[in-house]
Formats: sequence, structure tokens, C-alpha cells
Amino acid sequence: IISRCQRFDLRRIPLGIIADHLLKIARLEGVDLDEKAAYAIGKGADGGMRDAQSMLDQLVAFCGSTIREPDVLEIFGFTAMQTVSRLARHILDSDTVGALRLVHDTSEAGKDLGRLLTELIQHFRTLLVCQADAEAAAEDLEPEIAAQVEEQARLATTEQLL
Repeated sequence: IISRCQRFDLRRIPLGIIADHLLKIARLEGVDLDEKAAYAIGKGADGGMRDAQSMLDQLVAFCGSTIREPDVLEIFGFTAMQTVSRLARHILDSDTVGALRLVHDTSEAGKDLGRLLTELIQHFRTLLVCQADAEAAAEDLEPEIAAQVEEQARLATTEQLL
């Protein structure tokens, strides 16, 4: 953001920090927010804390005091990180039928395919980063997915990812 007097270079906040902060807010407000839901909100907010907090407010309005990952995915039309990882695996294995079936199922579930494509591109970028520096790649991943990403990065060639 640039104004006449000041310049602010805003950077994306790492996913883990957003998820931890959302869990803290939920605990203070008496909302039962599970960790996977917090990570899904953080992923959807794309590095913006204020966006993540706004999404949490919307979820509380829709779901009440108990929020789980399927609630987040359904209300915002997000795709689960595991689904994106599975789609990448089908593509890397040249499993066209499996990839098309997964995309079809995702579409039938009412998910945003444009967002799925964006998340798939981000996933392949994460795999490339992981090949160079696994710790840096893990910054924007939920712990459960980090192990899958490391495994995919190890099995894939750089040429496949590009």
C-alpha cells in the first residue's frame, strides 16, 4: 500500500501463525474450532489475518459454537488439502482417468474449480520449494500434509513439476 506519506509492504502471514491465532480467538470466545478447520480457514484467507478472522466470524454465524473442517469446506466451497494432494499424485503418476474422476467428483460436490486449479498450482510450487528446502515449504502447510508433500517432492522430478 502506498500513500502520499507512507509505504507499507504487506507480506503474507504463514499458515501456521494464522491457524494458531484463530484457535486462540476461538478458545477465548468459547467456540470449539478444530485444528483442521483453522488450517482450512487460514488457507482460504491466503495469508491475510483480517480475512481469516472475518471468515471465522461468518462460520460462527452459520455453524454456531462448533466448527469442523467439513463446515469450512462446504460454506466457502474450498477443496480439502488432501484432495489437492491426491489430484497432484494422479497427475504425477500420469493417471488421467483418476485425475478426471477426482475433478468430476469435486465439481459435482459444488467446489470452485477455479480455486482448485489455483490450489493445484500452489501445490506444485510447494513441491518445487520442498525439493530445494523442505523446512521452507512446510511453513505454509498443516503438519499432516507436510509429510505427504515431502514424499511427493522426493518421488517427483523437477521436470514433472515444471
